[in-house]
Amino acid sequence: MRHLGLRLTVCVLSGVLMSACLCSDKVVHEEISPDGVLTATWLVRDCGATTGLSTIVSVHRTSDTAKDAQQFVFVARGRYGLRLRWVSPRELSVSCGNCTRGDVFREVTVLGGVDVAFHLGAPPGQG
Repeated sequence: MRHLGLRLTVCVLSGVLMSACLCSDKVVHEEISPDGVLTATWLVRDCGATTGLSTIVSVHRTSDTAKDAQQFVFVARGRYGLRLRWVSPRELSVSCGNCTRGDVFREVTVLGGVDVAFHLGAPPGQG
């Protein structure tokens, strides 16, 4: 019985690891903060036909990569056009004109010492 539980655990972990390996990230744009310390990276993640695409914004040290999920401040289902703009060395503005609230499943407004403002959808009255 113990061997069955071990086999099941190994199979589940193997499936999780294999699915993670099937994802690919494409960096669309990087915006460096005015002081050069931080970078906001916009990327599109493709995990295959069963999960679809995700649009992601990561805020990280310029010397680091954008792959750490703990640094993701924005994640939306699908591929969207974004505008990233540093308002100051510690204030980032993320605009997504064609995103809706239902598309977005992660918005982090404070990450470390960085404040992030989000602007989603068309302005009121402009459909």
